[in-house]
Amino acid sequence: CVQAAAPRGRSMDGALERIKASLAEVRAARAAWHREGERWRREEDRWRREGERLSVREREVEQQLLTLSLTNTSLLLSPGNSRLVAQLLVDTLCGDRSDGA
Repeated sequence: CVQAAAPRGRSMDGALERIKASLAEVRAARAAWHREGERWRREEDRWRREGERLSVREREVEQQLLTLSLTNTSLLLSPGNSRLVAQLLVDTLCGDRSDGA
């Protein structure tokens, strides 16, 4: 009766070791998944910051364009530029004919 119990104990020990090994594998996989998730969050934050930076830059460039457009309009409308404005209108409406055509 004692001999029959001995193999059973070893079998239980083997099952316990397999369960412990399986638990260690699951924990390692979960830790790796967590690390990968953290890496993706950092990458997402980096892309979000880059998008914000580009949005700010876009607004700056739009402001520069608006300022330049207003400056050009102001120059065109200043006294003495009526001939230039007339030529620009002709070029715009009829196409640039500076090639002699």
